[in-house]
Amino acid sequence: MGCMNPICCEPKLKIFLVDDPGIVRQRLASMLVQIGGVEVVGMADDLDTALESLIATHANVLMLDSHLTSGSGLNMINAVKRHHLPVVMIVLTNHSNAAIRTACLSAGANYFFDKTTEYEQARAVIENLARRAPLSRTQSD
Repeated sequence: MGCMNPICCEPKLKIFLVDDPGIVRQRLASMLVQIGGVEVVGMADDLDTALESLIATHANVLMLDSHLTSGSGLNMINAVKRHHLPVVMIVLTNHSNAAIRTACLSAGANYFFDKTTEYEQARAVIENLARRAPLSRTQSD
């Protein structure tokens, strides 16, 4: 029995992760790839590498923490906006007070979730994005 839904056969949603290194980032990546149609195309823990790699991988989703050892996720959001990169930005963080949430969303983040209490909502958003992702957008380039 073949796959009736072509989206589940080939990843269409390319996610780039920006988070502090270690077990949390690895765990997040392995949870994301379990979602049909999702591929984690790269990871970074510092903003300079992250921006270059985000551009190079043609990711269409950026998932980042608002608090990084090398700086602020807010700087990353601003850099993405400055470069007019066509990515959906999802902030997933343990630092989710109202001021940070407002700052990230005002800067241009599309979604903001608390890692501890809102992971399921973040996962649901990614599942929806994966279902709506265009079929092989890069092949016509």
